[in-house]
Amino acid sequence: MTRLGFIGGGNMAEALISGLLRAKLLAPDKIQVSDVREDRLEALSSKYKVKTARDNLDIVRENETLILAVKPQQMKELLDEIASSVESHQLVISIAAGIPIRYLEVKFPRPVPIIRVMPNTAAGVSEVAAGVSAGSRASAVHRDLVVRLFNAIGEAVEVSEDQMDAVTALSGSGPAYVFHLVEALVEAGKAEGLSDDTARALAVQTVYGAAKMLSQSIEDPGELRKKVTSPGGTTEAAFKILDEKGWAAILKEAVHAARVRAGELADSA
Repeated sequence: MTRLGFIGGGNMAEALISGLLRAKLLAPDKIQVSDVREDRLEALSSKYKVKTARDNLDIVRENETLILAVKPQQMKELLDEIASSVESHQLVISIAAGIPIRYLEVKFPRPVPIIRVMPNTAAGVSEVAAGVSAGSRASAVHRDLVVRLFNAIGEAVEVSEDQMDAVTALSGSGPAYVFHLVEALVEAGKAEGLSDDTARALAVQTVYGAAKMLSQSIEDPGELRKKVTSPGGTTEAAFKILDEKGWAAILKEAVHAARVRAGELADSA
């Protein structure tokens, strides 16, 4: 892959661009982005020095690998516009939540290799969690390329496509769950008398440190939790409330709701 084109320059596209450049996987002049918003293109060009285009067909004509980074509701209109111009030697990567590979494949008049990826916004700090699923026309070379691409900015895991809705619910939406947890911890700290700045600093570092411990440990998360939870101690007192309120069950229900919604998006495609 020598040229990478993004169709859609939203938050996820920017996160990926930022991560790829930080990892030095591609030079800015090898990345091109199109978007309907001129101000958005100007911002991306100014910040990252990437090439831009107002016409999606310019992206198709000038790049070997295409990343479809539009909202699921915009996919049909986009494919109607570009499908007949995409050649069989090009690789198409879709990061649109809920849009199945079978929907994409039938839209192209030529046999085009397609790989579906569900990344999250941590790509922008080179810590993406991404599920990767390959279509029937994608070769092992294509799969390896995409896995390497996303491993360069975090961790990519190959899954069967019937698991992609679960990936979307767990890691695609996952950063928002963590952000909400930190919001709640900050408010809890303030309620106990800490300043906003102090509560935020402690909450953010605590979550960051815990995640780093998990990433560097071979122990199960439950075992690490038990090591922090001394009998009769402060953490045990906290967990009595959390367990009483059923927070683990609530989170499980929330992830399930996100998975169901991802399936609904696929069904409506």
